[in-house]
Amino acid sequence: MMAPDAAAADDDARARLLALINAAWTTHAIHAACALSLPALLSGAAGTPDQLAQAAQCHAPSLQGLLRALATLDVCREREDGAFELTALGAQLRPDDAQSLHAWALLSGSAAWCARWGELDQSVKSGASRRLRTTGRDGFQHLEDAATAALFHRAMTEVTRCVALDVLRVIDFSSARR
Repeated sequence: MMAPDAAAADDDARARLLALINAAWTTHAIHAACALSLPALLSGAAGTPDQLAQAAQCHAPSLQGLLRALATLDVCREREDGAFELTALGAQLRPDDAQSLHAWALLSGSAAWCARWGELDQSVKSGASRRLRTTGRDGFQHLEDAATAALFHRAMTEVTRCVALDVLRVIDFSSARR
């Protein structure tokens, strides 16, 4: 029989591992919020699920479930009156926010992105990226579609913005000409 402290530690480790395994739903919930424009719809004021569903042209009870899931992630909060409002974390999903991760959320939750990660084991086995294995080319040719390329570039700008100042602080570019 295990000591109570060891059993509690095992339970904590199992709960943490289960949370890591189940983490994909958070990406998809945040992706759905951005795809439905919820951060933009909530940027000015709180909204009820019915109001937001009408604006986003979706099913109100299903939207309420999504909003409550997002509230568990601290993306939004449900008020006493049943309306939802963005949190400081959720505000970063507005496309117009200076620290926006809106495009990154759209890219990360897209079917194409998820399919690539879903084949990680095959890439590790073969040593070849999914693109190389499926198209014979390993580059950015998949961005030939203008909409996909625009989303990719916005997403890369968003994730780069948060580290760019750190790079400038750490690396001395004074001798660089370009």
